[in-house]
Amino acid sequence: MDYPPGENVQVKTPFMTLNGRLTVPPNSRGVVLLPLDYARHEFFVRELLEDGFATLAVDLPGGNTLSGEAETSVPLASHVTAVTDWLAEQRATQGLRVGYAGTGESVGAMLAAAADRVERVGAVVSCGGMPNAAADSLARVEAPTLFIVGGDDAVMVQQNQEALALLRSKKQLEMVPDVFRIWDDDKALEAAVRLTVEWFRKYL
Repeated sequence: MDYPPGENVQVKTPFMTLNGRLTVPPNSRGVVLLPLDYARHEFFVRELLEDGFATLAVDLPGGNTLSGEAETSVPLASHVTAVTDWLAEQRATQGLRVGYAGTGESVGAMLAAAADRVERVGAVVSCGGMPNAAADSLARVEAPTLFIVGGDDAVMVQQNQEALALLRSKKQLEMVPDVFRIWDDDKALEAAVRLTVEWFRKYL
């Protein structure tokens, strides 16, 4: 299936300007925000686009960043919230519900942002992420949330189970068996893509 070429964009937030790539198919059913390292796995982006979802791959800063003349610390979750607000202001995406797809530390930030933007965020998917970083926000998340982890990574499985117990929204944990790191295994990656697209198709 053909889908439109993406557009390089500058996402201007109150803290800094972030580089991103926005792709909006006709009659998009929602827009999925992904960190750039996630989107480098083009299979994810292609499958989302082919299923009718717009995507914004954005170069999120790592951890807390400094902003402004006073060099105040800005949590990663605040950057995610600001990008979500930016999407609501753009003509191509302003009427679309937002989905988050993250990995690693971006997941905690996305869950915290979902708790702060319940009216805009329709679904969240974590693929090999660390959701326990948002423990204080999890009870306020209303978006249906899917955690995908490698079944052989016992520490990650436990962390995701603990975070899942704190969520009050629709939630699910999927373990890809016989794999430690999803990103290093082609079959595991394909399974994660399928689960991600199905989740967004159902809830976003």
